Amino acid sequence: MTTDQGQRFEVEGTDISYHIDEDGFRVEILGRGYTVKYPLAIYRTLDQKAKRVLAENFIYCRTKSLSLQTDEVLPYRLSRPINKELVSYGIVGDIPRLAYLSNVSIAELLDMYRDNEEKEIFKQTDLTNGTIAVTTENDKAILALSFGKDSLLSYGLAQELGLSFRLVYVKEMEELNSAEEKFKNAIIADFTAEENVSIDFLTDNIDEIFFDLKFARKVEDLENTNGMLAFALELAPFACYYRAKYLLFGNEANFSDYYPDGSYKIYPSFDQSILYAKEENRLFDCLTSGKIQIASLVEPIYNIVEMALLVNRYPKLLKYMMSCSPKETDPDKWCYGCPMCAKAFLYLVAVGGRAEQIGFNRDFFKQEYKDLYPLFNKNVKRVYEKPTAVRDEQLLSFLFAYRRGARGALIDLFKEEYLVEAEKREPELREKFLTIHETATIPEFIKEKLIHIYQEEIKKL
Repeated sequence: MTTDQGQRFEVEGTDISYHIDEDGFRVEILGRGYTVKYPLAIYRTLDQKAKRVLAENFIYCRTKSLSLQTDEVLPYRLSRPINKELVSYGIVGDIPRLAYLSNVSIAELLDMYRDNEEKEIFKQTDLTNGTIAVTTENDKAILALSFGKDSLLSYGLAQELGLSFRLVYVKEMEELNSAEEKFKNAIIADFTAEENVSIDFLTDNIDEIFFDLKFARKVEDLENTNGMLAFALELAPFACYYRAKYLLFGNEANFSDYYPDGSYKIYPSFDQSILYAKEENRLFDCLTSGKIQIASLVEPIYNIVEMALLVNRYPKLLKYMMSCSPKETDPDKWCYGCPMCAKAFLYLVAVGGRAEQIGFNRDFFKQEYKDLYPLFNKNVKRVYEKPTAVRDEQLLSFLFAYRRGARGALIDLFKEEYLVEAEKREPELREKFLTIHETATIPEFIKEKLIHIYQEEIKKL
């Protein structure tokens, strides 16, 4: 390796560079290009330094995890990013999950990352002050809308709380998610017309890196590592344009649950945990001098309370809900074959909702759906269903559904084998799932009113 005044490097490795365009930026790696594109008016408001700082931190966030797939040096044509430590924190925190999905030992994957962690070079040195100047207002927010129950509930709550907010929808990997995008586009058209709102769109296909490129090792689901930080960084231009202090995400209480594997903790989505959110806000304190912050209005509540709020307070939003990934051949937005479908059906019925409210046309209390519920299936494979709390929340939900008079083979099974346990543990289960948990990121000026809303609905349960 040679150097010429810190600017010229000759190394073997996976060269990662980028180019600022009029409406976003392009990332190039191993001769392939990927783009992040904004509405032209949004991106034009950023000065050149802000564009570079946000792009470089985003690129590092999305690509540093490649260190798990290659032993080569990662030469970056960018300055050392301010988020370097947080990105490493996110990778290490996610490695237990990645190891499980990739069928390798956690210790092996951790050692691999530690060996490669510093195999990187930053070829630029001119962004010595990696911060951006931004002016925001405390009562304004950007709400990332995905049409899952968490983002729809956040929309309803933000309206009731009187927040001034703008909606953004991120189109990710459209070619790989064409079926999902087809249904989402139809939902968006109905939603914007009936709610009389507009949505800004951000297009991002950089996750295709993990599907396009061939490296020495395959690590499953690597595209989701540090995903929420990448999300926040690419939404920051909208916050700058609309002078919005808060980026509203749908990180629920259940994302802070984990399950043990020896001495390790496996989080289904570490970057959506409250631990990670706190670190994100420390980063944004430095990056924006505290002018932009991450917040989640659903942070302190579990799934069953979320669904109760939607059913009782914002029932008009239920028809837009989409929480699974249908195949191209599926006739509607629900695939009817995944645990997400089972959860949506169960929580809805448990709080007094009707399946047709979410466009659901199957009875998921039939015997054929038994294995989709962790309560009945002790050998679940998806990490999202493996924490004990998932099984316990379903135990409480089946108890509520049973008491509401629900019928079906799985209700009968619950009555025969689990009713005694559910009734015996009901106080404990209520304390866990019908409680307001930590509110680390909820803005102080709306916290009291928001907690009052939660308390009103929890009393009904």
